[in-house]
Amino acid sequence: MTTPMIDCPALQLRDPKHYPKRYGDRVPATIRAVGSRGSDIAGLTKEPALRVENGEIYGAWTNSYGAVCAVSPEGLKLGLRPSEFDVVTFWVLRGDDWHEEPAEAMPPERPVYMSAPHGMNKTCANATRLMLKECEPVAVFENTKVWSARDLAIRWIRERGLDYGSSCTGCPQGIFRAGEGTCKWRHLKAHEIRALPGLIHTERGGRAVVWLRIPTPKPITPTGD
Repeated sequence: MTTPMIDCPALQLRDPKHYPKRYGDRVPATIRAVGSRGSDIAGLTKEPALRVENGEIYGAWTNSYGAVCAVSPEGLKLGLRPSEFDVVTFWVLRGDDWHEEPAEAMPPERPVYMSAPHGMNKTCANATRLMLKECEPVAVFENTKVWSARDLAIRWIRERGLDYGSSCTGCPQGIFRAGEGTCKWRHLKAHEIRALPGLIHTERGGRAVVWLRIPTPKPITPTGD
């Protein structure tokens, strides 16, 4: 074990209903920041505040529900959303002792769309959840200095003969086969949602994930005359 263990609630108790299933019984030991950010109250108080830098590795403090804070060597904490970090190593309980083990590459967390007043109605939300059970993440994109993650995802699907529909508050963007037309997600009927090839989900941290239920299409190569 090379990382000092940070005492946290998840080492003692992990809520069976809310603790992330992709963690299992493991507890994050170290995390790598995805993007740079600081505390929302930095500068408003005289207390020191942690700022995480993209790609840097920090210790992890985790509560019983799976919420994670980055921890500096000085003990400063900064709460991060799931899209704002990747787990580098986990604490794994072997017998009576915790051992540090490297984390395997984990797929994007399957989004859960709930009914929202200005987004999907209950029928649309239920259809979306059923559709996602049949889809797999096939491409993940991060924001760059030139392109947003969403634009990169749209470019990727268009290179494969697909297109996308416009989204609305709290909704994903549906993926259509080129030429089939587009429509706002919440205006689709349940059977129309279930028939779509997939969707684009933009996470809160800016990452965009393409979910498809069909075999991943290959890029279309233009042919000359």
